[in-house]
Amino acid sequence: MRASQAGAHSYCPQCHWLSKPSMRVRDNSVELSFATTALA
Repeated sequence: MRASQAGAHSYCPQCHWLSKPSMRVRDNSVELSFATTALA
């Protein structure tokens, strides 16, 4: 996971999954939210 003022992103080297979560900065913390996908 990498976070900067431009946003956050993560990468899994095993499955090559790229993620760009939404990031909310609060007073003393950073909140990351990931979208979920379900396949049936």
